[in-house]
Amino acid sequence: MIADKLQGPIVQVRQRSLQSNSSNAVMNIQALLIAPAISGRDGVSDALTGLANVLKSASAQRASIALPEAYESLLLLANERERIAEDLSLDLSEFRSWLAPLIPLVANLWIRAKERPDLFANFSLPPATVPNPVIVHNWAFASMVFAESLGEDDQILAALTNAMTQPMLQNSIALARATRSVADKSIEIDPEEIRKENRETFYSALGRRLVVLQRLDEERGREVCSALLDQCFCLGPQDLDAAVILSAARLNFAASLVQEEHHSDYVKRMGKNRVLRLALIPLLEMIGVRP
Repeated sequence: MIADKLQGPIVQVRQRSLQSNSSNAVMNIQALLIAPAISGRDGVSDALTGLANVLKSASAQRASIALPEAYESLLLLANERERIAEDLSLDLSEFRSWLAPLIPLVANLWIRAKERPDLFANFSLPPATVPNPVIVHNWAFASMVFAESLGEDDQILAALTNAMTQPMLQNSIALARATRSVADKSIEIDPEEIRKENRETFYSALGRRLVVLQRLDEERGREVCSALLDQCFCLGPQDLDAAVILSAARLNFAASLVQEEHHSDYVKRMGKNRVLRLALIPLLEMIGVRP
């Protein structure tokens, strides 16, 4: 009865979800996906078509004004796909076939963004010429989560890796990858990727990586801890370095495995920060660093 009464408004929402150049296109797409029992199969189909149109606009001369915020719809689909399929009385594998065509469109978005990073810029007058780093991060994170939900990781990760050669996208994508790498226990931490990160990316993800480090076996833990300690010596000092140094001591990891010149540079950078020196120097001595 409720669905029957809402048919008029639903028709309007469906129509608006297909208007990819509208600023509220994403809002209407999400409305159809949030209440699939009300919007029905046709409504969800329109939502997916509308999202596809927004993604396709990345290849057009003028991208959809809704594109920067469309990552929210990907996250919704990834996190709620089982509920949506159930409400539509669809087998999950069948609903996945509805979603699969979005993967190459997401990959293409990153291919285009490498040349046009302002695709991830907020709407403004005059138009912005640089991307919003938060939007880049959120799009990268959503792209990975969505791809993982469909078992299509490789295509998206390849597109992201390629997009990272664009300096205006690099740091935000790296942070998203670091965030995602510790958000799921099944995803491995790559020590070599850690060593490539800048200061902001490394320290933003360090707390989560330390949590993961506690559940690794000794051999794997030493590999990851080595990369963390390398980066602390290169990019620090910071208060959180204490946890890395203590982890290195627990794993019997010798600081001599880190380039020796980094030891003295690290201590020198403590400068006049007396509190940091008093806190870290005793810990450094535990792993063989003699200030």
